[in-house]
Amino acid sequence: MSRPIAPRMSTVSGHVFRREGKRGTAWYMKWRDANGQHKRKLGMDWTGESGEPPAGHLRKRDAIGLLEETLVAARREARAIYEGRVVTVSPFGGAPWGEVAQAWLEWHRAEGDWAPSTLRNYESVLRSDGPLMTEFGEQPVRGIERREIRAWWVRIRESLSPRSANAQLTVFRIVVNWGDGMDEFAPVPDPSKGIRKAPEPPTGKAPFFEVEDVLAIARAAKAIHLELCDCKQFQHRAAASRFDEEIITLAAFAGLRRAELVSLRWENIDFDGMTIHVSESISAGERAVPKGKRVRTIPMAPQVAQILARLAPDDAKWSNELVFPGTGRDDKLDIDALSARFCKARDYAGVTRRKPRGNKMVLLTFHDLRHTFASVLARDPKIAPLEIQLAAGHASFVTTERYMHLRPRRDDAKRFGNAFAAAMAPEHDEVEAA
Repeated sequence: MSRPIAPRMSTVSGHVFRREGKRGTAWYMKWRDANGQHKRKLGMDWTGESGEPPAGHLRKRDAIGLLEETLVAARREARAIYEGRVVTVSPFGGAPWGEVAQAWLEWHRAEGDWAPSTLRNYESVLRSDGPLMTEFGEQPVRGIERREIRAWWVRIRESLSPRSANAQLTVFRIVVNWGDGMDEFAPVPDPSKGIRKAPEPPTGKAPFFEVEDVLAIARAAKAIHLELCDCKQFQHRAAASRFDEEIITLAAFAGLRRAELVSLRWENIDFDGMTIHVSESISAGERAVPKGKRVRTIPMAPQVAQILARLAPDDAKWSNELVFPGTGRDDKLDIDALSARFCKARDYAGVTRRKPRGNKMVLLTFHDLRHTFASVLARDPKIAPLEIQLAAGHASFVTTERYMHLRPRRDDAKRFGNAFAAAMAPEHDEVEAA
């Protein structure tokens, strides 16, 4: 009869090594403990002959020192587990951060709670050559230290815009917090606690086209379409551009987004009630609800009603057909091609209004037609700001406030003056009485 094999204490060992990467040579350590095999990036290789390495850099002896610290803690834990005194999860273990991130994406794909464009944006942030995956993709999720995340944050603050850097940090935090709530990966600490997001420049006033600009661009779009119609080799392009004049005008006069315009159906147009029901959009090429998952009904200005009435079929009230179909009856127009045609018409019309983008000024785009809609309404003091917010589909009133500087305030100034006059009246009466 064979004797039972006595349990052995887990072997703990490891080594450091260097690896060439896109940003240079980095130090890594690889070790085995009671929880399995692990690998972790330590920092960039420092080749300076004197002085202390800068943040995020280290020499070979520094890498060996970090490995020794890890092995000492791992041996202590292995003995405790062997002696039955404690059963713990190694703070250095866990799945690689990149694996947790991919599991997070797959979980949301299965839940279906994201718009396709949202999913595409997160996939872009988590691409294999991106700042997050390059730095933390292979590191055990419980082994990322505060000093590492801080050094990484300093680097991307220098190389990315504040908005892009904040997006990277936000996704890192979302992934580790999601992993901490999942039995498969928990516990997962968040080493980024205490790091403040980069201050982003204020949004400022919204850029917009004046109405005469819109009409000039719409006329230019029609002229370009007619030119295409005269060329047999451009018939497909002519068919795609046949509604450009109307689409450009409606974008400015009804405040609809590109994806909402090409998804608009005749059954959503109420000529009797003079309203447009916005209930459909496009997200990453797929049918979706409007941005922010907000269905809205907006008043239809007579100018908009006239344009739509010219295009409406006899059964428009009950028709499920698209108002602006693509080259096929049930095909939607390509919104990127629509934007490209708009830019060509804008240049054809000689409209040169610009807006800041980063450190340069760029020409206004199709999306800025929505700003025309909100700015025209903001200039009318009889239209309440809340009406503008609802009609434009702004998720927050903060967005609507970008247009409020256009509102005439003379009547407000007069009311303010009356209020102060009333407050000063008793004092004035007392002076006269004295």
